[in-house]
Amino acid sequence: MEAGLIITVGTTAEPLVKAIEEAANENITFIYLLYGRPFPDQTPNPFDIANEVKKKACSLNLNVRTFEIQDPEDFGSCLSTTSHAINQINENGIRRLVVNFTGGTKPMSAALTHGVLIEPVDAEVVLDYTGGIARNGAGRVTRGAMRVKRHHETRIEKIARDALNLLKYCQYSQAFSITRSLPDSGRFGFLKRAIEALDLWDNFHYQESSELLKKLRPQTDVLTDVPLPKDILEVIKKLIQSSFSISNATNALSRIQNGDEIKKALKGISKEELFLVPADALENAGRRFLEKRYTDAVLRAYRAIESAVQIKLISVDINPWDFDIERIGEEKRQQFSALTENNTLTSKLTISSGLNLLKVFNKGISEELENTLKEIQATRNNSYLEHGYHKVNREQAERIMENAVRLVGNILEIDVKHIIDQIKHEL
Repeated sequence: MEAGLIITVGTTAEPLVKAIEEAANENITFIYLLYGRPFPDQTPNPFDIANEVKKKACSLNLNVRTFEIQDPEDFGSCLSTTSHAINQINENGIRRLVVNFTGGTKPMSAALTHGVLIEPVDAEVVLDYTGGIARNGAGRVTRGAMRVKRHHETRIEKIARDALNLLKYCQYSQAFSITRSLPDSGRFGFLKRAIEALDLWDNFHYQESSELLKKLRPQTDVLTDVPLPKDILEVIKKLIQSSFSISNATNALSRIQNGDEIKKALKGISKEELFLVPADALENAGRRFLEKRYTDAVLRAYRAIESAVQIKLISVDINPWDFDIERIGEEKRQQFSALTENNTLTSKLTISSGLNLLKVFNKGISEELENTLKEIQATRNNSYLEHGYHKVNREQAERIMENAVRLVGNILEIDVKHIIDQIKHEL
């Protein structure tokens, strides 16, 4: 990873030489010097100081770029030159940038600090200052007392921390939005891509999420000791395999929906992989509940039940999107017709008609659970996002989500909570 050091040059070389010596021990290969155009009769001359610092850097086999500020007392002029230097830094592919604002005028130091915080710097930024408590008669820090002081809580660290905090409250879209300005490589690049993968998953784009998670797999082994993304590292490790399974499952279900033969579409897909689909809809509902988006939570809980019914129908070789009643025996046809309101039969099975058909195969649910389902359907249908204007409150959403877990578990005859644990996004 290319690393660089950018320095504001004043009238003293020693602190800057000290910073360069420190940089040489940290695999920094590029040095960028910002110096002001000398004032009339100025001694020492910043141009001469810049040359002295440049010679020191070259003696350490470092690449040096110099930038002259036309008016070092004017903040705008300083900022303009700083922007030019940052463009050069980005072009050089710098991924870690140490910013030393020790020398030069106050406008130069302020412009450099301001510039690296507001400009689109591709690198991880570390603020750096060379100082010390022992000073000579002119007020300058003596060579032996010089210490390089650094502050790592820069804009990038703050963005990363804010994004992780947003994830704790399941606000994936906001987290993804603010991480767009993070570098594309290193630990922050990993964090950026990981949040993007979670956001894709959260929006049910399983295949795209799986492909991105697969690319992140090599980094999960080498970033174990890095402090910042450790909260998200274990989640990504856990989801990599599950993302592959749920992506395959939803692709197979989509193919069946489009008319593919069931056995052909499900070749290589286990029932456990199919169970991830309703389980993840319930987990998604839980995230919406934490966001206090109660109507969205109910809709996702309803969708979990619907997908459970579809998967159960598929298990008895029935396509819920293209049901042909002639494919079941006469006795079952009569039983199903008797259970269907007004004897109206369609090729697309709803939750209710699907459950009625499952009854014919002795795979239905109890009357108590049927009444529970009716409450969920009524709440969903009367909500603002469906057919009515009712608001869903916290208590309703919580009760419906609990009942949805019971229904999905009963329909599929599984321990849903155990499956949810495999895909839980806990931070």
